[in-house]
Amino acid sequence: MNTFIETYLAFSLGMLFLSVYLYFQSSSDIMTKMEVRSFRALVLAFQAYVVLVCLYTLQEHGVLDNLNPGIMYYRIICFSTLFLPILISFIYYLYIVNHFDLGAVHNTRALLVGLVPIFAVALFLVASIFNGIVFSVDANGKQSSGPLYFIVHVCSLFYFLAIFRIAFSKAKKVGTNQAKRDAMAVSWPIVFILLWLVIDHPLKGTTVIHVAVFTVLLHLFVTSQKSNIYTDTLTGLNNRRKAEIYLANEVKNCSNSEPIYLFMGDINGFKLINDEHGHYEGDCALMIFSEAVKKSASAYDGFAARYGGDEFVWAWRPIKNGDVDPEMVISDIRHRVEAECKAQQRPYVLSLAIGHILCTDPKRTANSYLKEADRIMYADKQGYYRNKR
Repeated sequence: MNTFIETYLAFSLGMLFLSVYLYFQSSSDIMTKMEVRSFRALVLAFQAYVVLVCLYTLQEHGVLDNLNPGIMYYRIICFSTLFLPILISFIYYLYIVNHFDLGAVHNTRALLVGLVPIFAVALFLVASIFNGIVFSVDANGKQSSGPLYFIVHVCSLFYFLAIFRIAFSKAKKVGTNQAKRDAMAVSWPIVFILLWLVIDHPLKGTTVIHVAVFTVLLHLFVTSQKSNIYTDTLTGLNNRRKAEIYLANEVKNCSNSEPIYLFMGDINGFKLINDEHGHYEGDCALMIFSEAVKKSASAYDGFAARYGGDEFVWAWRPIKNGDVDPEMVISDIRHRVEAECKAQQRPYVLSLAIGHILCTDPKRTANSYLKEADRIMYADKQGYYRNKR
């Protein structure tokens, strides 16, 4: 074996061992159960592919010539190295469907539609073992492309387009810019795969597609961890950690000409809802409030987060100073929450305490602005309880 092949095999086996780590590190702590299943299936398919492309490379470079008992076993290897990328694309497609939790009906339809290309490729490849329509193996045990080789790439492209469409559709529906970026993040590995396919074509006797697949695995794993770090699991909004980072960065750049509207709100008598109606109803109340906050922030291309318990913060930069009436924003949120409680026939109508502040001084800390918004919110809460007496 020459140095290139030895390096190639060592690099491939290194990715194989790292994928074992990713397999065992993926758990319901950072992904949903369905995401974990599809991610681990993706890892297993990748591992099988790495083993096979190593065998393929050894055969193409004549290392296995002395062990060659015939060319049928190599046709099976060629079949597998062409089929597994399609299988990986299909599993990646299912991961995206599960990631966005599109519902049982959509999931079933997505599964059925997704099975069509993979079955078509499987049939063509099985036939090709005998007639060479997709690939053929000559008497010397070397692979060459058949007239319908493009079918493999066309079917892969189908999955890539489906993944991008799902991610783009989700990004259009979510509220804030951060949520849009998060929605699109899981689809960007498609670019890596297409790039590696371009690089892969001139490399006769080897393949680097598994490098692209490993890039996808790493990207999905890191994205899931990042999402877990900065996302509130109940509401899907940003969490306190993300809010503090966001506000710290934004406040540094605020001014009289470019202010930031900062709101903080919570639910009056939230503990009473939990005590009288149970924690399920408490969670429903939080979801109703969070949706109102999300829509309000979305209307102004802003940021929203669950700050802790029943407290939420939301903020944005106005397009021009004075284009937002904070009292109208607060009134709109209260109206949305009241209407949703009635629409869902909840055994309560939520009352909100909300405070807001205009941030204009970059010398102040984000924490000082939050404390002031909290103080104003608390004054609003006191007014609510005084009026109840």
